[in-house]
Parts: sequence; structure tokens; C-alpha cells
Amino acid sequence: MYQQWPSEAPLTLLFSLIKSVKYLFYSRKTNLSFIESHFKKLFNSEVAVMPSGRSAIYYFASCMKMSRTNTVLINKYSSYCMYQSLGTVLNVSTDYSNPDFVVIDHKWGYENLDPRQIQQKIVLEDSCDSYISTSSALFPNGGQVEIVSLSKVLGTLSGAIIIFKDGSLKYQYVDNIKVKNKFRGCIQFVRKCHRIMFYKFIKAPLQNEYHNNYITNIELSMIRCVLDLYISNFIQQEARIERVNEILQLKNSKKKRLGPGIVLKINSELSNSPEESFPNGMILRHFDISNSNGSNGHFEKCLYVPTHFKIPDNLFNQYLDFIRLNNSHLNVV
Repeated sequence: MYQQWPSEAPLTLLFSLIKSVKYLFYSRKTNLSFIESHFKKLFNSEVAVMPSGRSAIYYFASCMKMSRTNTVLINKYSSYCMYQSLGTVLNVSTDYSNPDFVVIDHKWGYENLDPRQIQQKIVLEDSCDSYISTSSALFPNGGQVEIVSLSKVLGTLSGAIIIFKDGSLKYQYVDNIKVKNKFRGCIQFVRKCHRIMFYKFIKAPLQNEYHNNYITNIELSMIRCVLDLYISNFIQQEARIERVNEILQLKNSKKKRLGPGIVLKINSELSNSPEESFPNGMILRHFDISNSNGSNGHFEKCLYVPTHFKIPDNLFNQYLDFIRLNNSHLNVV
């Protein structure tokens, strides 16, 4: 499968390290404050930077005083990181049975609206790979927090932001992780670099990333030097999605939330095709086409077409040719 995020390429990692050198002359506190202020201005909400989306989720559950006596509802077909981040704090379930904590997954930038009565629950809105252009697109389910992974939307080595609907909750959250494990944070940084530089030999995922609550100044410097890409990546996504819509003869509409690709409904003929028959990078995945959450949704096998900034124009043009050729078998979710 085509590498999805540029931080996974050794040359890109080296280039990012070189580009970020000028920000290493600033203190960690200065870089952290700059990044948080940048997103606070964009979203008009308090923001905290964490080493990863996994750690942001784990520490929010801990901040809310969750324990193994509590149950968290997550989406069916959720990624392994959800079980890893939450399983040590709560009991994880995909069946709605009066949960104490609800995670709503806005997968691939598609906004999920849960029609059930979750207003009295603790709600985390997971927008890990979403580009959100304005504050009005935040918290569509009234959640207390929303999480965006910077490694996914900016291609950085690490980093995630947790956006707070109520600003006072940030200080409760930060106070909950006042004691930071600097040694673990540095070790995780070295591990990430090691996995990228020697990716042919190291396949195992990082362990215990959800426990890491310290992001190093090197990682912050790498984030700071690409902050402007957030908006430019959104604009590029918008333009590419418009090209797909033109082929499918769909009306373009300006969206405030975009993902790293497009999900297309497919007929049984394509659904049963091996992934090798699709252009490099396209994948078949179960997706909630009802855009509702958890077991209340309707999941079907769909075709995911990546359109993010890592996909070069020549490969994206192959995707467009495939969509033209199979136009009658495809439709947008």
C-alpha cells in the first residue's frame, strides 16, 4: 500500500529535522505556547498539544476519573489504537448499553451524528484525520473535547491537539498530567525515528504510546515549521474532491470539515474484487454509510480513495482514471 503519511519516509524525516533546526533555539515552553496559540486562534477554543492522539484520549479518560467500573462506547471496526488507549482505563464496548463515556469517530473527515441520547454522557469527538476549517464545525455532537492528530493532517513525526469546548476543562486536563515522564517521551521520539529510518526491518507498532505525556522540543519544532500547511492542505483537499465530484456528476458544496480521502459506495462486483486490482493506495474498508455512531449505524464495504497531500499528482490522476472507468459502479457516501 502507498505510504500514507510523509513522516514515514526516511528522507522526509531528515528534511523535517533540518528544517526545524531554527526553532530549536526557542525553549520548549515557547514552541508549545506558539502551537497552542496558533490553533486557539483558528478554532476560537482552548487547545492543548499532546504527543499523539492515543495519549490525548487516554489522559482525557483519566482526567474524567474513569475506571474499569465504567464502560466506553466506540464505533464498530474501530482501529486497534482505540482499544489500546481506552482498554486500560475503561471497559470497551461497541454495543450501546448505557455507557458512561462515548467516543464518536468522525472517520476520514465524515461527520458522524449520534441520534441517541448522549447529552448526559462524557463525549469525546475523534477527528483524528480531519481538516476542520472553522470553529463552527467543531463539536457536532456537543462533545466536551475534539481530537485532531497532527501527524495525520500535517505529516509530522508526532503530535495531536485536544480542543476543549469549555476552556476551564483544559486546566483540569493539564493539571491531571502535571507530572510528565520526560525520559519516556525522549525514548518514544528515538523509537519513532528508528522505525522510520529502518522501516524495512522494524514492523512492530510502538508500544505504550498512550502512556506518553511528554512531547520533546524537537518534535514541537518539527510541528511549528509546518503549521501553515494546515490551511493549504485543506485547500488542496477541497480542489481534489471537486475533481472527483465532477466525474461523478455531483454538485460541489463547500464543507467545513474534510478528511484525507473520499469514501465511495461500490456494487457487489467491485466489493468482491481483490485490493490488488485497485490502483496503489485505494483500499476496501467497512464504513458507516448512515453517518451515525456505533451499533446504530449501517456498515458496508466501501472503497476509500486517498486524496491527501502525500499522494502525488500522477498517482491521483490514476485514481481519477479508475473512477471514470468505473463511474457506473460508484457513488459517494
